[in-house]
Amino acid sequence: MNKQIKLIFNTDYRGTQTARQDTTSVFLHWLPFKFSLENGGKSILLDELIDNETREDIDRLALELSRNWYKPENTDFTVYQGISIGELAEYHILLKLYEILKLYYAYRELLQYYSPQSIITDLPEGSLYCNFTKDFFETNNIPVMTIKPSANNPFSMPTAPGSVYNGDSRFNVHKWLRKNYYEMVSRGSGKEKKIAVRTSPVIFSCYRNEFMVLEYLMGIDFMGILPILDMQGALDRDLFSKLMKAGAKTLPDRTTRPGGEQIKLTQDAVKSLTSQSFNTYLRQLVVDGPLRRAVIKLLHNFVFKNYPVMSADIFHYRKLFEQIKPAALVVPNDTIPHQKMLVKIAKHFECKSILIQHGYHANLNDGDKRSSDYVAVWGEKDRERLVAGGRKRESIEVLGNPYHDPLMQESESDQHIRENRILVITHPEDRLSACHEKVTPEKYVEEVVKAMDMVDDSIEWVIKIHPSEFEDYYKNILKLMGREDVEVVKKADLVMMLKTCKCAVLPDSTVYSEAHLCRTPMVCLNITDRAFVSPLDGNSGITVVKNGEQLAEEINRTLANKSLPAVDGYNGHLLIEKNAVRRVAKYILKNVNVDLNDEVRERMPEDTARVAPD
Repeated sequence: MNKQIKLIFNTDYRGTQTARQDTTSVFLHWLPFKFSLENGGKSILLDELIDNETREDIDRLALELSRNWYKPENTDFTVYQGISIGELAEYHILLKLYEILKLYYAYRELLQYYSPQSIITDLPEGSLYCNFTKDFFETNNIPVMTIKPSANNPFSMPTAPGSVYNGDSRFNVHKWLRKNYYEMVSRGSGKEKKIAVRTSPVIFSCYRNEFMVLEYLMGIDFMGILPILDMQGALDRDLFSKLMKAGAKTLPDRTTRPGGEQIKLTQDAVKSLTSQSFNTYLRQLVVDGPLRRAVIKLLHNFVFKNYPVMSADIFHYRKLFEQIKPAALVVPNDTIPHQKMLVKIAKHFECKSILIQHGYHANLNDGDKRSSDYVAVWGEKDRERLVAGGRKRESIEVLGNPYHDPLMQESESDQHIRENRILVITHPEDRLSACHEKVTPEKYVEEVVKAMDMVDDSIEWVIKIHPSEFEDYYKNILKLMGREDVEVVKKADLVMMLKTCKCAVLPDSTVYSEAHLCRTPMVCLNITDRAFVSPLDGNSGITVVKNGEQLAEEINRTLANKSLPAVDGYNGHLLIEKNAVRRVAKYILKNVNVDLNDEVRERMPEDTARVAPD
């Protein structure tokens, strides 16, 4: 009998019922898998094919590849004075490598334990993932047939539209640049204008915390500031509007045609990718043929699509630094390519770079976090994590979280009416590590829905999703689970929601700190068998539950307890004191040797004695 494996990658929540008895369906997503099981289908969740030891192997290989692929002798991926596009691209390459490696190890398990005679997949023809799937199985003499992919297939778009590498080394850089880059709409802010700033300017690349410090410095009349905004990170339209009103500049502006230097650099990169030394080096890193060919195509696609764009951005930033000669650069991250790019260029201009902590440093695989000169963190535990990851202790200062300042202004006696509501916090999947990835939202919501049926009907449930997630996605999940009565919100005052709810349900999330300062009872829903990976280390008194039944039990116990938890600092993860914004601002000015005049000093008084939590 012909044994058939059906690889289903779409997120179609209607579910798939297996028609043939000899067919086993392998699902990437939880809901189709769950519905197939309920309909009697032979079903496997792709994630369950990978054990914990294999996940560690995936992590090691992905990190090794992402940090070393551009380093063989006789290759040149350098754009400007030692800045390599390979180093800048670590974050991006890491994401793609995890996807390929997870497929590779899952496919190996399918071969060993299921011995399929044919494969059917909904991966789109021409995509990197479809080509890899065909290559892998056909190398083992197993035919692969594709069916039309769903519109909800996360791999429905090719890796690099218009430039997917097909093995042809006769690549025309000029033609590709004209077709795929210089006809693109610029993210820049229009015609270049001369930037006038005072001595020792500070450049801010802003998200939430950095903007609060920026506002403070502008409020004390420190005028040497040039706020800039990477449009790729502009998820918050209100923040974007405030930045523009504050004189922010959106970068980069781009020219209308490629320069000779840029074309030459791109040609050199393409030549390096097709060199014998590069392919010999990659053969040493990746032994398996189909996997190596997939990695080669991934790297080619990345270079063809991103090298011209990144090199143009580097040239633009270089001109900006040459023009204003900044004394400091403030960034929210030194891992994401554009922020890392700014930090690397700053070093060449002897410009100090300062990172203001954006969220918990929970995942040590999240880039290197070692590029910037200085780091301002929230608490002692955050400093220890960075030291463990390789940063020098003396470059890290514990200053608190600017975002917590408004919460610190309220005393514990301040009363807020807590409504009969349970607030459920979500977090997008962590795609940076096979070992630390978060559970799928579908499975998380399913366990929450189970708990709803075991808690008093008068309780209102609200799901507050992460800013990078989509409301319709969660509404569809709830609809299929029969809970259209549950409200899903994205743009809302999170702090006020925490202050007025009876209990918060959270996955691994930075929101722990806000809930803690709002004295809101919390329950962590950790439904995996893997260790609790909260940034709070599981030692903070938060109850951790594994399923909906345990969640309902803990919520009922919490609702029966009328007292609110105390604010104790979460074992060193939070610095419980006011005015973090002012401390961070002073830290920035201190490290760039800015001499404040007397008038400004009066507006920035000395801090009171610091009180670190026990």
